[in-house]
This record gives sequence, structure tokens and C-alpha cells, in this order.
Amino acid sequence: MNPEYKLIFYDRRLGQDAILFASRLCPETLAEIVPEYARFYPIAADSFLYAKSEINHSPGKKFIIALLGASATGKDAIMDTILQSAPELVDATLTATTRPRRSDNDRQIFYTREEFMQKEAAGEFVEYVAIGENLYGTQVATIEENIKSPKITLWRGELSGSVTLKKWLTESHPEVTFLTLFVLPDISFNDLAQRIVKERGGKDAWETRIPRALWEIRQAPILADLLLCNPYDPSGQPKKASEAALKYFQKLVAEN
Repeated sequence: MNPEYKLIFYDRRLGQDAILFASRLCPETLAEIVPEYARFYPIAADSFLYAKSEINHSPGKKFIIALLGASATGKDAIMDTILQSAPELVDATLTATTRPRRSDNDRQIFYTREEFMQKEAAGEFVEYVAIGENLYGTQVATIEENIKSPKITLWRGELSGSVTLKKWLTESHPEVTFLTLFVLPDISFNDLAQRIVKERGGKDAWETRIPRALWEIRQAPILADLLLCNPYDPSGQPKKASEAALKYFQKLVAEN
């Protein structure tokens, strides 16, 4: 083990063994800790996007790309930047949730828990997951509408939900290529944990989101097709990560 690696995060409240992470959450350093990260390679010399060599595209031209990542890694900002930069190329799925609305720009459909569960019982959801006290899911009608569009569709969901959505698409719409893109912040896990506490509150962070972030970062190289490094930018905007993802999307369209 490289001596620059250190134990940077351990909390008994998580009820799990200590975990070693590199000083930066990026594929090169994580590969020595989680071997599956070594399967990814940068798509260009200066790119922040990494891909598995075994990615296979379906014969059709419709792409749905799952934008995934742990809490507070910049997923929403990346999605917003891409949608604003290329509305003619990319659209987004409206997912459903029972969480409180955070802003007027929330790209989600809001239900009470009772409404959500009634729709789930009626078979209206492709997938749904529970995170803490809130439910998140994708409705069949919404994703079917996205499939009709020639644009690349971005789906913002959870890593576990992406597995269910991929299975449903494979069975119901084999003409659709479904790719999973996992965002990694270019910071230490310790810094990420502090960011989660700041953005989501202490109780929710320690009980739910930080343990889930550990699980997601361990599982990402197994379940994801693409990794996107989101480095710090003084502007506060994910410029480099968004540009790298958008270039890849443009390449997908040009080649299909």
C-alpha cells in the first residue's frame, strides 16, 4: 500500500469497519483500495471522464444516462449546467419524491408519502428507493415519454435504483442504451463527509447519507459504466466536469 494513503475516516456511529481512502476520491488513487476502479481509463489525456473498456451500445440511437453519485458531490449542478448548455441535445427525466421542496427549480414531482405509496401499489413506478424518511422513484409514464424523444435523456436517481431501471429497460426497450455515470468529487472522503453534514444536516448525514456514501463509492466501479471527476472550481460551478460529460454526449450522438 502506498504510504501516502492514510486512514482518513472512521466513526463508530456508522457501525462498520474503518475504511481506507486515498487523499483524493478519483479513479487512479481509489484503484489501489477498491481494485475494480482499475477497470476505468480516461477517455482523453486531459479528460475528467473515465470509461470501462467493455461498454456496449445497443443498435438504437436512444441513450438514457443515469447521473449518479453520493450526496453533495455536485450531481444536480452538473445536470443543470449540461441542460442549460445544450438543450437541443439533452433533456432530463422528472423523478418523483416525498422529500420537502428545496427550491422553485427542483426538477422533481412531489407527492405525499401516502400518494407515493398508492401510485407504487398501482404499478406506476419502474423503480423506487427509500433514503432515510423519504422516497424517490421513477414513474413508467415519465420514462416512456423520455424514450420518445431523440435527445439524450439524463436520469438523476440512486445507484440501487439504476439497477432496477436498467433491467426494466433491457426487457421493455432493448433499443435503448442505458449508461450509468457516477460522479466523484476531487476531495477526500473526510471532506465529503463534512460537506454532507453542512448541506444535509447532522442527524440525516450521520444516520443515512454518510454510510450510504461509503457504500456507493465502494459499489460504483462495479455498477457504473462511466466515472466523472468533479474538481473544485473557484466559481463554485462544475465547469470542467460538465464540459467533459457534454463532449462525451456529443460524441455518442455523432457516432450513432
